[in-house]
Amino acid sequence: MAELHEANRDFQPKHETRFGLSVVKLDKATKKLNEKMGLSESELILRYGLHPVVVWWAHQELDSVVGMRMPAFEDLPSLPYIRALLAKFCAGDTQDPEVCGSEPLLSGYRRATFEHQYDFDPDRWIQRPHLPVNAFGLGRCACTRFYVDQNSVSIAIAHLLWAYNISHTYENGQKLEVDSWSLTQEIGVRPIPFKALFRVRGTKRQEIIEQTWTAAEKDTDILLERASYTFKISVSLWLLQSAKLTLM
Repeated sequence: MAELHEANRDFQPKHETRFGLSVVKLDKATKKLNEKMGLSESELILRYGLHPVVVWWAHQELDSVVGMRMPAFEDLPSLPYIRALLAKFCAGDTQDPEVCGSEPLLSGYRRATFEHQYDFDPDRWIQRPHLPVNAFGLGRCACTRFYVDQNSVSIAIAHLLWAYNISHTYENGQKLEVDSWSLTQEIGVRPIPFKALFRVRGTKRQEIIEQTWTAAEKDTDILLERASYTFKISVSLWLLQSAKLTLM
């Protein structure tokens, strides 16, 4: 077996697809796409570090709704700005490569709705709550983990912004600028490593964070069992939604 493996180590299939990609390249591309979900944290930190006004408004909402306790899933319906942050984040730069077989023709662009499309502006979804969030797919092609993913990312955003002030770092008294377009050129686009400064928003929050960590369940078997149960609920909700769309 070792000799067979060595003989085929440098084997490269010659067949190419209609897009000029070999089977090997497609295989690598498919595997790379699985890394996307791990990229969200750095993208979140990049965006929030670059937009202090957005973070300030999020702090106002969180302080008004949850005060000096850590946000919970039950709070999400009362946190429209946090949900708008999720919508804007999902509508950001694509992480997947796209290939056009011919010169694209863009239609349906609404300047009144998508003016200044590169601005990080969550208010778009506050003023127009009907705007869809299609990062999880649409209709019967929607991700079966839609509700789990959406709520999980929303609560992560709420926890992050409730607990910390995020800002630029300084070296020798000079502010280190971060370029939002400084991205890797590969499948699963991600920000090139950068520095950010995290400050806990006061000693009381520091105590709550430490107490919550001490009381948190750390048994991986129990956590996986809970995750499995949550996933089953998500699939049930997705099937129900698909059935409704089919009947419409």
